[in-house]
Amino acid sequence: MVVGFPGEKGGEFGGTLGVWGRGGFGKIPLFPLRKRDGTPAAAMANQVDAVAKKERVRAVMELGSRLAAEYRHKQVGTVREVLLERELESGEREGYTSEYIRAVIQGGQVGQVVKALLESLTEEGMRGRFVEM
Repeated sequence: MVVGFPGEKGGEFGGTLGVWGRGGFGKIPLFPLRKRDGTPAAAMANQVDAVAKKERVRAVMELGSRLAAEYRHKQVGTVREVLLERELESGEREGYTSEYIRAVIQGGQVGQVVKALLESLTEEGMRGRFVEM
C-alpha cells in the first residue's frame, strides 16, 4: 500500500484501509511515499503533509499487525513445511513457511525443509514442533 501520494484524501485512505481490513491478508506491504526532488510526484499539487502521512503509516502498521495475528491464529494446529534457516541459542531452529510465517520449532536441521505442527503464536510468528521431513 502506498501511503501519502499527492492528492490522497483522508476519506479515500480510510476506504482503502477498510478494503485491506476485509481482505484477509496476512501481511500488508507498506510504502510511505517520500518526496524526492525531480520526480513527477514531487511536483504535483496537494502534497500530503508529514503529520497526516505519519498517522496513516501508523494506522496501516496497526492494521497489518492485527491482520497478521489473525492469519497466524488460523494456522494454529496445522502442519506446514518450514525451511529451517538458522539455529537459535536455545537450540531451536527458525525458518519460514511457504506462506512466509516465521516459525520457531524444536527439531530438524538448518537447511532442511521439514514439516512442523504450528502450535502457538509468538510476537511476530509461530512456535511449533518438528513432525517429519
